[in-house]
Amino acid sequence: MEILLANVGRARRETWRGRTWWVANATSIVPGVLPGSRGPLLYPELRISRNPEVWDGMPLVHNHPTLNGQHVSARSPKVMEQFGLGWVWNSVYDGSLKHEVWFDEEWTKTADDRFKTNLLAKLQGGEPIEISTGLFTEDDPTPGT
Repeated sequence: MEILLANVGRARRETWRGRTWWVANATSIVPGVLPGSRGPLLYPELRISRNPEVWDGMPLVHNHPTLNGQHVSARSPKVMEQFGLGWVWNSVYDGSLKHEVWFDEEWTKTADDRFKTNLLAKLQGGEPIEISTGLFTEDDPTPGT
């Protein structure tokens, strides 16, 4: 799993399906060589710009879910029950990969209490936060410049 950080901007409060959500714009991947958990990797524009909508519906979770010491996808009810914060929607490519990140207020409060974080306060206060894409990659080890 490759860990890239995304910048999240000022959040707005929304009500959807009877729940309160904190929604913010996020930029997750820009073309170029980016640092990651396994060192720098090249993210070509052609690759990033292709099908940005595949990110829609991706889960937002606290930290990087692991099972038996191995990173696992957040796309399961069991993982979402333990780590879930919300979902990614409205993904587009506009020179960089951008999304709306929807944080469920109650889920985020629960995570803040359990993991001793203050994510909800940062979202409500308009503080920038960093999130990880948790992107699984298959890397080509060819060196480049």
